Amino acid sequence: MNRALRILFPLLVAAAIMQAGWQHGRLPERVATHFDFAGRANGWMSREVQTAAHIGIVLFLAAMLEGLARLGPRLPDEMINLPQCDYWLAPERRAATHARLAAMVRLIGCLLMGFFLALFDQVYRANVNGTQMLTAPAGLVVGGLLVTVGLVIAGGGVRFARPPA
Repeated sequence: MNRALRILFPLLVAAAIMQAGWQHGRLPERVATHFDFAGRANGWMSREVQTAAHIGIVLFLAAMLEGLARLGPRLPDEMINLPQCDYWLAPERRAATHARLAAMVRLIGCLLMGFFLALFDQVYRANVNGTQMLTAPAGLVVGGLLVTVGLVIAGGGVRFARPPA
């Protein structure tokens, strides 16, 4: 799984950056960028600032998550908070444990990039169709992301809660 996520995560990052470039020239000069839970626009910014924010958010999250995935094996054991830490970070299991943790971080990264691809597509559509309304319920989309990320984290907690018998 980690190999697939090592490929998928940067592809989603690249797709989000290309999305910003493609949308930039098609957006109006004044872009609705903030929406209430009903999906109505209630905040605006210039097209240039919106595109810069889009790219900045994507690059910041990508650097933070990939950095975390790569930094894990270099951290001292005291800085890693896992249940049964002595077992999971024993020399014979250390590499596999860090690979599993990196896969979880990259999976969360893929979920976030998918969320931002969908979110920025919604912002684009709301601006080019003239309604300045999101077509998907914002609360449902954000709630879905939070539940899914929570399930990934809970799955990791279950995985590391007890050593195998």
